[in-house]
Amino acid sequence: MQNNLVPSKIRLIYIAMFCLAGLLVLFALRWQVVEGARFSKIAASRDKDYVIPALRGTIYAADGSTLAFSEPRYNLFAYYPELVFAETKNLQTRQEFVDKIAPIVDMTSEQLANWIEDQHSKGSQEIKIANNLTIEQQQKITSLARDKDKGLLLGYTTKYTSMRFYPEGRLAAQALGLVTITDTGKNIGQGGLEAAWDGNLEPRIGFISGELDAKGNAVGTAAEKTIEAKRGSSIYTTIDKKLQAIAQEKLKWGIENFGAESASTVIMDPKTGEILAMANYPDYDPNVREEKDPNVYGNIAVSEPYEIGSVGKIFTLSAAIDQGVVTPDSVIIQGHEGCEKIHQDLEPVCTHDHLPQPPMPIKDAFALSDNIYFLHLAQLMTKENFSDYLYKFGMGAPSGIDISGESYGLLKDWQRWNVADQAAYSYGHSYEANAVQTASGVAAVANYGVRMQPHIVSKVVESDGKETVFKQIPLEQVIKKETTLQMDAMMHVIYENNIFYWEHEYDDLRDYNIAMKSGTALIPYRDRPGYSNDINASYVGYDASPDRSFVMLVHLKRPQGDLASFNARLVWLETFKAMKDYMGVRRIGEF
Repeated sequence: MQNNLVPSKIRLIYIAMFCLAGLLVLFALRWQVVEGARFSKIAASRDKDYVIPALRGTIYAADGSTLAFSEPRYNLFAYYPELVFAETKNLQTRQEFVDKIAPIVDMTSEQLANWIEDQHSKGSQEIKIANNLTIEQQQKITSLARDKDKGLLLGYTTKYTSMRFYPEGRLAAQALGLVTITDTGKNIGQGGLEAAWDGNLEPRIGFISGELDAKGNAVGTAAEKTIEAKRGSSIYTTIDKKLQAIAQEKLKWGIENFGAESASTVIMDPKTGEILAMANYPDYDPNVREEKDPNVYGNIAVSEPYEIGSVGKIFTLSAAIDQGVVTPDSVIIQGHEGCEKIHQDLEPVCTHDHLPQPPMPIKDAFALSDNIYFLHLAQLMTKENFSDYLYKFGMGAPSGIDISGESYGLLKDWQRWNVADQAAYSYGHSYEANAVQTASGVAAVANYGVRMQPHIVSKVVESDGKETVFKQIPLEQVIKKETTLQMDAMMHVIYENNIFYWEHEYDDLRDYNIAMKSGTALIPYRDRPGYSNDINASYVGYDASPDRSFVMLVHLKRPQGDLASFNARLVWLETFKAMKDYMGVRRIGEF
């Protein structure tokens, strides 16, 4: 009897196994046939070309600290067909989905549910839920489990992107520029270094063709081909953060005290052409971009040329001395009556105070910034020679600085100059230059006559470590060294005269060998001929010691007061007072 029981048990086992196999076949047929179309549709939506973003390059200050960088971020999408499928198959409910996702993306469950239905009603299958989630948020989401079987939550996709940060906030904002992200996820540099060096900073996007899982990751066995992603190059600048902060602080002080519409400061190393600081005010925080005025985002130090006024007399006098037309002690006219008619159809040329002046050497006329003396000085040079020197100083042409948005004024061809042009050019009117152009021209005097190419980028480092270091480029010998030494002496007298005897807060500044010149110019109307009563006020000065450590130009647009000495001069002195010790500017007698 026992022998009969054994075959019976074996038959039962075979029957059970056969039934189980039959059930498996039936289930397989159901998934393949009944649900096949649905799965195929979902799978097809996951089977796509997958872009692997890489991070945009970092921008660094001169000391190696970070001015701009990108961090990984994720955009979150709900995938509606998968949500419906999960509900239909009783894998998870819609309420479960929104209850678990909403707190992580700072929404309520009701808000998220309404948003998904609203976007689906408009025809969307893949619905964006959140932008720029952090890695921590993304990891929380991709770790969410279903209540029913503890499998991973269904119905969403995360897509990798990046977000740009500016850790120093407002510091050098216009010089750095901005990054905007297009609908396709591409980073576009706008303004400043971000635009000028966009091709270097922009990464090479990677590429996988294959299938994605719910997390937005490529399924390893499904990947067909891969192109490696490559991080953008790093840009190292010449910006000194301490100087930049000082320049911005003092510009803000100047705006608050003198009511200027805008202001800019450029600090340059005349020996190398390096831009140590490029400040503009008003400024903005590129992390929040809350300012509504679009003009705030422009880098006016390079984008707004203006008539530089008597700062241009530096170029006129340097040209005349360099040609041997005059010496600092030359007396070129026998005084004047305060105004002088140069043509019957033109208004007379006048000094700022319209007061008569006696015969004097040109160095004294320079100190007084006397327009009439300078129109006669220009007449001692040929138009061609005078024009040639202005071009050598960088007027009438772009500075070529390695930053976007430069705009510059033009000079007439000397063959088309009339008597009014020659007169106006002699004292810095009727031609325009931006702040960097002007600082670069004055830097040629500070650098013993050699004008250097202004630049704000020192090197580029690619993701593989390859470095491109930019050399200091001498553009040309504009004037002889002997000429610059004579200009030093005359401009130092101006500096001494521009710290008034009652200004005891600046007593400590009297011991420095600084060469200085002011410039005041009326602002022309843009819609009709003539000039308004508003002014552009500029002060420029440089270290005339053997160190030749800096050139600094301050420009205020439409400040209170009718002369630069009432406003831009004080901003220049305040800035120098704050930066001299940091820069190690040496006093007279310390050599």
